[in-house]
Amino acid sequence: MIEKICFKKYRKIKDLAFNFSNSINVISGTNGTCKSSLLHIISNSFQAVHKNCSWLNEDKCIDVLRKINSNINPKVESLTCGDKAYNDPAKGHKGPLYKVDYYDKNPLEFRRHNSKINNRYSVKPRYPKGSSDSLPHCPVVYLGLSRLVPFGEFNNEEQIVDIKKSLPIEYVEKVADIYNEFTGINISSTVPQKLGDVKVRIDFNSDYEGIDSNTISAGEDNLIIIINALVSLSYYYESIQSNNKVESILLIDELDATLHPKYQLKLLELLESYSAKFKIQICFTTHSLFLIEYAIKKSHNVIYLIDNIDSIIPLDDPDI
Repeated sequence: MIEKICFKKYRKIKDLAFNFSNSINVISGTNGTCKSSLLHIISNSFQAVHKNCSWLNEDKCIDVLRKINSNINPKVESLTCGDKAYNDPAKGHKGPLYKVDYYDKNPLEFRRHNSKINNRYSVKPRYPKGSSDSLPHCPVVYLGLSRLVPFGEFNNEEQIVDIKKSLPIEYVEKVADIYNEFTGINISSTVPQKLGDVKVRIDFNSDYEGIDSNTISAGEDNLIIIINALVSLSYYYESIQSNNKVESILLIDELDATLHPKYQLKLLELLESYSAKFKIQICFTTHSLFLIEYAIKKSHNVIYLIDNIDSIIPLDDPDI
């Protein structure tokens, strides 16, 4: 649903504008170039869908979406702490930090505010006087780096809790089918499971002795979390009256982390398919030249950023 973000100043991003496709957006570049910050800002630009929203045909999808994904519509203040010396993303700058242009809503300017969370800032819209504008409703699933924590390194079994709410059976079976297409592993008895405040994963058995959700690799665990998020957004789409160019957003930090290049390519093809069919705007960061090259060949929107110490420089028309 985001068409463009025009920055005046936010951290290292100064006097820059970024255009976004309504389908696949690849954000890459050197370390320290605010790639994750772009994901944070996108998430911060929406409010969560609630059960009273008029376009819902079935409101059960909202509870399920919130339960089986770790972060739904997280705001900047819950995702970033700011620097140690002075908690301000734009020191010395007054007024709006950036403006967000939406595909089918009025643009909004965002300003810095003090957060209720200690030593953190929030970023909120500045609504013109007399305006009835508000943050657009859109479900945003944010898959941060905490999803990469292996089960074997989570040592507090008392904080592992099964989630009672789950996708309807036809979507659970879809997750299993897609996972089997990738890995060759037939999974069953799938249950969403919360690992403390770290992440939500899928607990499952398989028809192979010694292989289950506790023994799979970090890459296989990352894969099923991403697949589950995609399928949950398809469930949302099929539970609403679709009137918008984009109906949901999936944000993935370091898509390629832990994944073999074969999985990376196949996963990007899956993202393409779900984005087109279920109107999901997808934005992910990556350091994989393999993924970037494929995305360029497919004419996806590729943003590549270079670090300039206290600012960043985007490459014009990046190529491999």
